[in-house]
Amino acid sequence: MGIQYILDVFDHAPAMTAAEGLVLMAIAEETRFPGDVRKIDSATMTRRTRGMSSSGVRKALERLADRGIEARVPLGIGRDGRPYYSVPSQVPLYRLPQFPPPPGCACHRCEQAKAGPQSHFKKGAASPLKEEPQVAEGETPVPPSGEGGTTVPEGGITGRPGGTAGTPGGTTVPPSPFRTVKSPSLSAAEQKIADTVGATADETREIIAIIKSENPGIRSLAAYVARLADNGDLALLMNRVRSGARAAGPSSTPIPPGYARQVARPPCPHGVPGGHLPRPGTDTPACPQCRHATASAPPTTPQMHQRTLDAARDLATLRETLASLSSRPGLRRPALTIRPPGEAGPSPQVQAAHHYLTGRDDFDVWMNAARQRLGADATTGQVMVLAAELAKGE
Repeated sequence: MGIQYILDVFDHAPAMTAAEGLVLMAIAEETRFPGDVRKIDSATMTRRTRGMSSSGVRKALERLADRGIEARVPLGIGRDGRPYYSVPSQVPLYRLPQFPPPPGCACHRCEQAKAGPQSHFKKGAASPLKEEPQVAEGETPVPPSGEGGTTVPEGGITGRPGGTAGTPGGTTVPPSPFRTVKSPSLSAAEQKIADTVGATADETREIIAIIKSENPGIRSLAAYVARLADNGDLALLMNRVRSGARAAGPSSTPIPPGYARQVARPPCPHGVPGGHLPRPGTDTPACPQCRHATASAPPTTPQMHQRTLDAARDLATLRETLASLSSRPGLRRPALTIRPPGEAGPSPQVQAAHHYLTGRDDFDVWMNAARQRLGADATTGQVMVLAAELAKGE
């Protein structure tokens, strides 16, 4: 943390009030190197200054600035040409001033710097780091980490058969034929292969590729490799890789047919790099102009051609149906009556009743009255004729 800068405030800063010292120590605790600019929000400053308010912190900083100790960093220059140090939506910036040791400073660090780095040893005393360890005959010296040191008895260290064997006067460990230090760049499965068969990093990755291509349903690669190591099958894969028989394994996943067709196409004629290649999850090219040309091209399959013919036939039928519609004028809006071709229109009596009623303002009144008398089973023509008779006889 910033302990050395806090000590600078304690030992080297000029005389100041307690509030000013608390503000400087709060800034020093955040400082990591000389001239470091730090963001300290008002909540953190209040907590580290033992409850000082924002106005109290501001006044303490202003008093320090008046004496030439500027700890604030301006956020910008106002229109009046003066710097401003606070904005409602921005965290204030602070920089701890440097406090060089005053002349004759008696602090512990200054006294230690004057005395030198070896001042804590007594004059004429030998350094404990240069003491020669006392070693008995037939023992192996070990650099002491503390008083007494560590010795190895004659004959070394012996253990179970195949373990570590010692020699008179010291300890020797037979070198391992394979690596024993875990490489951070290898996965657990790759490290297991390297430790078992002594493969290099490239060879382990090649073996992993063979395992994945020949066994696509593996759930745990590390457990599968461990089982291969126990069965002795990793040595066979290692021989296969070193003999150059990688091609004997199954090939990679074939290119999907739709993608293969797109790849076989010539480059994009509009100059878009990779514009002839399909977009992810679709069979359409990446170039927008190529997609438009593909979408507007005529159908190329018999099914698409038949669908086009059916759509044209349905459109012609709809046009004939619309042409057979006749318009019937009404009071408020034109009414369309769908009548098959060749069927007779309304009778002259109905037409005369309609003409009489549309010239009146109470059309709906007489139509409702006639409908109530005739009932729901009567036709519109019958209702209209009765409505006209009722309107004339009022």
